[in-house]
Amino acid sequence: MVPVIEFLMELLMNLLMKSLTELLMNLLMELLTELLINLLMELLTELLMESLLSIIIITNYSYMSRKLSIFALLSLYTYM
Repeated sequence: MVPVIEFLMELLMNLLMKSLTELLMNLLMELLTELLINLLMELLTELLMESLLSIIIITNYSYMSRKLSIFALLSLYTYM
């Protein structure tokens, strides 16, 4: 009778360990997935902000270039 109880105890322990291992693996995968998604969102946000800043700088530079060109033409016209 004792070997049967030992066998059942061992079987139960194995099932519990398997269930716990599976649960931990699922939790770990969920955590890693969420972490990866957060990192990707942060990276994409940063890239988007840098792109927008570049567009603003280029637009501002173009605007200033046009103003300087008009100023240069007016200065040249006044000089003549």
